[in-house]
Amino acid sequence: GLPHAKHVHSTLVCAVTREVMSDANPPMVLPNGYVYSRRAIEQLAAQHGGGRLACPKTGATYGVDELRRAFIV
Repeated sequence: GLPHAKHVHSTLVCAVTREVMSDANPPMVLPNGYVYSRRAIEQLAAQHGGGRLACPKTGATYGVDELRRAFIV
C-alpha cells in the first residue's frame, strides 16, 4: 500500500462564501452544530434582517447572539 499523506496544516473552507476561515474570518458555530465563517454569518443576517439568520442547511433561525466562535487547536 501507499503511505498516508502528511497534513501539516489543515484549512477550513466556509460552505457559504467558499473562503478559508482564519483569525480574520473565524469559524462560528450555530446552536444546531453547523459551522460557517463570520463573513457568511454577516451575509445571512443581512438577508434575514433583525439580528437573526437562517441556517442554509436546515432553515432554522437563530439570533446572532446565540452563535459562538470555534477555536481549532
